[in-house]
Amino acid sequence: MVEMQMKVNRQSKECNDLSAFVILLMKVNHTNRVFDYKGEEILCKRGESVISLKNWAKMFNWTIGRTRRFFDRMERLELIEVTPTGKGLNRIRVIDYDELTCRGKNERENLLKSAEEEFELFWELYHEMTEKPKQERKAALKEWKILTAEERRMAIVGIENYANTEDKRYYRKAHSYLRDGSYLNEEGVEMNFYFKGTNHYEPEF
Repeated sequence: MVEMQMKVNRQSKECNDLSAFVILLMKVNHTNRVFDYKGEEILCKRGESVISLKNWAKMFNWTIGRTRRFFDRMERLELIEVTPTGKGLNRIRVIDYDELTCRGKNERENLLKSAEEEFELFWELYHEMTEKPKQERKAALKEWKILTAEERRMAIVGIENYANTEDKRYYRKAHSYLRDGSYLNEEGVEMNFYFKGTNHYEPEF
């Protein structure tokens, strides 16, 4: 679908805001991923992207200036959120990504209910193993709901390795453990990467 839309854009030499937003929806991550950027690992979550402004402009067949103005408009309309990663990249997050990509209401409700039940297990187990005080529960639950079912499983399984390999003085709070994907970095826990050669390596936004 992306290739077809880009082909149409090249042929017509024009891409309107709606077409550009559709491309944006199709190109952001469909699941949480960790990728390497100049030797540093960056977690990019579902509904997010750190593709450079230059590469977005190529996909839209626009100038960089027009592309920048498009993202400014989308942000003013509260359709996206643009924030710096602190590593020379800007992160684009599509607000209400699940709703915009037609995940059904009942499915979302069931997923959220299941996620909350699993969260109780994670919450108790994390603080039991790390012996940290239970703080910022709402922030942790918010991060938990963003994760996929597989990532939640990995987050629970990864607690023991995290507690055994990390210096106790530097244990993170539960929400930071989830937000930063700390469970992905432990031995025996699967990890997904974007490698160099993709569109994620030009921090010009």
